[in-house]
Amino acid sequence: MRWALGITQALTDYIRHLRQDRILDLFGKVEFDPDYDYKRQRARA
Repeated sequence: MRWALGITQALTDYIRHLRQDRILDLFGKVEFDPDYDYKRQRARA
């Protein structure tokens, strides 16, 4: 069963790596609204 833990860990690391690549691809592509007020948004909750 020890091999199964190794495979699970390898797949988990691989998926984490793929997700990081997708996040890095977004840098410079997301436009933020300069008028957005996060403090006012928090006060509503």
